Amino acid sequence: MTGVVEREATWYLSVVGTCVGVVLVLLVTSFLAPYYMWKNRVILIMKIVHYFQAYEDDGNSHNNKNTSRCEKSSINLDIFYIVSLATT
Repeated sequence: MTGVVEREATWYLSVVGTCVGVVLVLLVTSFLAPYYMWKNRVILIMKIVHYFQAYEDDGNSHNNKNTSRCEKSSINLDIFYIVSLATT
């Protein structure tokens, strides 16, 4: 069998190249798709960003369920007093 030419087994190079190409395409898409959606104000990305925003606590939150009427009026007076001091 002197006329048979053996080919090198280079199929693994095409498999590795394809895998690397697919990973690169997925990485680029994972960054460009949200950027495009944010620029065009797509509702889906707006909801995702809103969901991950930090909760802002102003420190004036009171539980109305366990407070009496007198305590509620005191809280309202305190808030009124703070606001009136801020405006003068």
